[in-house]
Amino acid sequence: MIEPGKTLGVGWQEHRLTDAEAIEQAREQGDLAVAVSGEDTVYFRVSPPPATAARAAERKAARDEQAEARKAAQAREQHLVTVLAVKPKAGELVATLADGLLRGRSVNGVQATLARTLAQGAGVGPSAERTQDDYEWKQLAQTHAERLHLAWISAVAAQEVDTRAPHHTWGAADCDYLAWLTDRGYVPTPWEKDQLAAARTRTDDSVPTSPDEDTETTEQDDPQTDSVESAQEEQA
Repeated sequence: MIEPGKTLGVGWQEHRLTDAEAIEQAREQGDLAVAVSGEDTVYFRVSPPPATAARAAERKAARDEQAEARKAAQAREQHLVTVLAVKPKAGELVATLADGLLRGRSVNGVQATLARTLAQGAGVGPSAERTQDDYEWKQLAQTHAERLHLAWISAVAAQEVDTRAPHHTWGAADCDYLAWLTDRGYVPTPWEKDQLAAARTRTDDSVPTSPDEDTETTEQDDPQTDSVESAQEEQA
């Protein structure tokens, strides 16, 4: 004999049994409990109903997935601090900024905050003491070369924010981004490898293993590369 609300807790109604066969099966399994409601005897399964157990398993799987995603994001951020400390070559700078522009990425709010965190961790740009404002901080850059470096970091930060967004489904851009990091010494986590494999399964076209695999443009091939780099050096 039980008091359903106290014994079975939240969702106790889902434990109720009305089918004679299910009641007998629970009795044989030692999983049967009863309660009295007026003149009626009401039967319950003590163990969680299959549907409830399935939902609990789904919720746990979702929590585990989110935890692995957070660990991967932290690992990428730690690696980015080292990668972004090195001033990009002109070709990489242009490619990153162009990709961000064409994909419609913004550098506002969380993107700006992450850009500042990454830049200061890499020792690039104004010191943290000069201002706490993420927008004003970038404007304090002293040289043209420093501003270009910060623009590159901001574009990478915007991609990272896209990739780590909650419930985000990985696509070609995320695979390219992971390949770019891997080319620079990053070791993907098992969770990231799973996301990469799933993304390649979803896409009709094969995902490049390197961000520039299909459309690589060397500095020698691109007449604008030298002019951009020269302008960067002159301004510096």
